[in-house]
Amino acid sequence: MGDNHARGCFPLGDRLFLSHGTSETKGAPQPLVVKAKKRWIGRTGSFLKGYVENESSYVVDAALAPCNLGWIEFTLTLKRDRREGGNICTVEIGAKQ
Repeated sequence: MGDNHARGCFPLGDRLFLSHGTSETKGAPQPLVVKAKKRWIGRTGSFLKGYVENESSYVVDAALAPCNLGWIEFTLTLKRDRREGGNICTVEIGAKQ
């Protein structure tokens, strides 16, 4: 990424994969099903202090623009679905910068 201390996070898109499904009868072969997982990409940024009052630095000398310093946060929300005797847990992912 070069000499860049920016931060950011965004969804990268879904990734498809094959998984075993459930069969109605025990011992029966399980069908394959296609499922999707959400992927995220995150760039953590930095806390580089490039601008200090009355001090020279390479940031000031090169007249570089200030960057958005700090951190990113991912939030995981667990959801449980108990409809029709099932017990399905899913995770929703969110992010903020």
